Amino acid sequence: FDGLLDRSLREVMFADADADADAAAEALGLTGWAQPALFAVEVALFRLVESWGVTPDYLVGHSVGELAAAHVSGVLPLGDACRLVAARARLMQALPGGGAMWAVRATVDEVAPLLVEDVSVAAVNAPGQVVLSGERAAVEAVAARLPERKGRWLQVSHAFHSALMDPMLEEFGRVADGIEMRRPEMPIVSTLTGELIEEFSASYWADQVRGTVRFADAITCLKSLGVARFVTLGPDAGLVGAVEETYGDETLAVSLLGRDRPEPHTAVTALARLWADGGPVDWAAFYAPTGARTVDLPTYAFQRSRYWPRPRTAEQDAEHGVDADLWNAIERGDAEALAAELGVDLQSPMDEVVPALSAWRRRHEERASLDRLRYQVSWTPVGLDPAPVAVTAGGWLLVESAGALDVWAEALAGELASRGVRVERLRLGVGDLDRVGLAERLAGFAGCGRVVSFLGQDEASHSEHVGVPVGLVGTVALVQAVADAGLDVRVWCVTSGAVLAVPGDGAVHPLRAGVWGLGRVVALEEPGRWGGLVDVPVEPVGGSVARLVEVLAGGVGVEDQVAVRGGAVLGRRLVRARLSGGGVWSPSGTVLVTGGTGALGARVARWVVERGAGRVVLASRRGMAAEGADELCEELRALGAGVEVVACDVGVRREVEELLARCDVSAVVHAAGVLDDGVVGGLTVDRLAGVWEAKAGAAWHLHHALGDRELDAFVVFSSAAGVWGGAG
Repeated sequence: FDGLLDRSLREVMFADADADADAAAEALGLTGWAQPALFAVEVALFRLVESWGVTPDYLVGHSVGELAAAHVSGVLPLGDACRLVAARARLMQALPGGGAMWAVRATVDEVAPLLVEDVSVAAVNAPGQVVLSGERAAVEAVAARLPERKGRWLQVSHAFHSALMDPMLEEFGRVADGIEMRRPEMPIVSTLTGELIEEFSASYWADQVRGTVRFADAITCLKSLGVARFVTLGPDAGLVGAVEETYGDETLAVSLLGRDRPEPHTAVTALARLWADGGPVDWAAFYAPTGARTVDLPTYAFQRSRYWPRPRTAEQDAEHGVDADLWNAIERGDAEALAAELGVDLQSPMDEVVPALSAWRRRHEERASLDRLRYQVSWTPVGLDPAPVAVTAGGWLLVESAGALDVWAEALAGELASRGVRVERLRLGVGDLDRVGLAERLAGFAGCGRVVSFLGQDEASHSEHVGVPVGLVGTVALVQAVADAGLDVRVWCVTSGAVLAVPGDGAVHPLRAGVWGLGRVVALEEPGRWGGLVDVPVEPVGGSVARLVEVLAGGVGVEDQVAVRGGAVLGRRLVRARLSGGGVWSPSGTVLVTGGTGALGARVARWVVERGAGRVVLASRRGMAAEGADELCEELRALGAGVEVVACDVGVRREVEELLARCDVSAVVHAAGVLDDGVVGGLTVDRLAGVWEAKAGAAWHLHHALGDRELDAFVVFSSAAGVWGGAG
């Protein structure tokens, strides 16, 4: 800040003499000095923890802290960042005083109806932590209408993030406009939008001065990205509580400094908590200035003594039963054994209670066993190799569908060309997907070191198999042809919107997702020729194209299922699922079960009837001609349900529409499917279509035929091989 402020910032922050210290403290109460001081402290703390091996996956900044985040991420060089901070502070300090800021324990929805023209929501730090800013009298009037809410007046020189900042925005925008801003090297979640930000501009920083600090939204976004640890860098721990309130109990939030706490002790405690939670800390670097070193444990032969608990006897009576014997008796439904175990007389009520207890115990064990098998797909940040990847080694072959121009293929080709990479492009129509002919064409690209397929983007139906995506057929043909041509390359498949990696993704493209299921199988059968799967946003904006290049060039190591979102790269993970806590489906009315006469469908039909469904419609290709259909109908009717078995090929859209046009259903369970195992090298279009139409195609037909009907449940069964792959 030398030359940007009236005096040395160091002198103001670290004044020694009493008189100077008092004057410095008074100066730091003014925003003209406070903002540069905050920026300096936050950047210094970042560089300190960075030297200790703490490297963040994401950055987020609160108010002026966002400028510190922009600097350390590479958006702003230090000199330019200081210019911007100094201008921001100077222009705000020059504004008239008279404003006020009030922090209140309330939600945005609660304060919004009370806002008047001169009051703004300056910050939403947590769902129940809001800061109001504006003309003092107006803010006081709002505060008076919330007497029951706990609030405090902030000690500030101006009403930041309010309309009182408007007079300085134009000049501040001119200062920012003269500064070149780069793409962030570390992903940043904006507190202006609450989402990942890929590019900064002068207008962004002007809006950031005036707009609400959406800190709670930023933390929610980070939670969705898999972030579970937070290190706050600033003069106190004020944001730790906001992080914990927004995120919930499953997070670690530490602050490197705390108000009125010894700095060394607070810092090392934060590091220790981070490390104990699994975070990265380089303790050798931390202790390097002290001369401490790692030593081996002593080799002394310890004399070990064992102190096993001695068995004790205990009387077994009605008040002290052995759980194992008790529950064994309940599980067997053995009333006499249970009565003896409890030390009570066998009465008729016991004969009534034991069967109920036995059934409850079985259900409890079934649920407990099932809960251990519940997993879900999660996306977590993965680090890129810090070493430069060899992008220019060999040419790149981009394989595209001739059906439409793909914006991502265009963007990737342009990015590679700008880096001096030789790019070959091959566009394929449906008629070009002949395996033999395609292998011959690929042989002409033997000099290419990488093959990137965009074929999975094509959602058009195959001409011979309506409903089967051309993109899926083309991807199979490409993988087969690469092997037939003997090319020593790895095939990467790029899709956009095929997976839901972050909440902001919006609607996905389920037809493109089929390529992901195929890719997991190819990865196991052809590991030497398989690169991986990458999903990208709908539009190639910001740093996403550059990140895609790094991924395809091998910058993510062994990761082969990733999503690029802005400047972030996310890896696919299977994690244990927690029950949502929402309502449990209680079947009622009429339930449609596809594949209803098969083994799985019959089991589902029994389950829904036992739990309350008054009627079931069982759809299968053969209808009543299916083996065991008569016996199943008798069994379900004996349980008290109405049963209708219909012959319907759910892989044919017209038949599905006709069935649902005459059936008023409350729920649909799609259990139909065709098993036709085989290696990818032996797949034909007909075999692929048979499996696709019965499962994925039928689900798509059901979705469209149901339209906007309100259902209690729409359940789709699928093979686990689609989640983690399976050879053959």
